[in-house]
Amino acid sequence: MTFLDGSDLLAAVPVAPGGQADLSLDRAFPSSQTCSACGHRDGPKPLDVRAWTCPNRDTRNDRDWNAGRNILYEGRRTLAA
Repeated sequence: MTFLDGSDLLAAVPVAPGGQADLSLDRAFPSSQTCSACGHRDGPKPLDVRAWTCPNRDTRNDRDWNAGRNILYEGRRTLAA
């Protein structure tokens, strides 16, 4: 099992010279279906499933924490492009 301290989540997202980034992601982005540790997409889950284990790396993912990390990573990836 992997434990993450979340310190990397507090790092600043790069922004435009005006000081803010205006970014939106597609509503269909699979933020809670994708393992934030390895990128494996595990598929949809019922809303009552609050945590799941990635079959690739045996990483335990809290649904909301994992989705937040994936949204942050996708935002950074989009802004860098």
